[in-house]
Amino acid sequence: MGTVEDGTGTFLDAYNLNLAGDFLVSYTVIATTGQSTRHSGTAHISQPPRDNWALIEDWASVEA
Repeated sequence: MGTVEDGTGTFLDAYNLNLAGDFLVSYTVIATTGQSTRHSGTAHISQPPRDNWALIEDWASVEA
């Protein structure tokens, strides 16, 4: 995916399913800072986001 500028986002996946909230889809993202520190975060989605953006939460450091 390459480098993403601070304060921006990038396209990860198309969420085009219409499941009426019957299922929970989870995405886990691992990001690496310019100082090579790795962090993991998760987004849990039960319905398509209204603005096509999902908030990645629960960030935690990832040990090498």
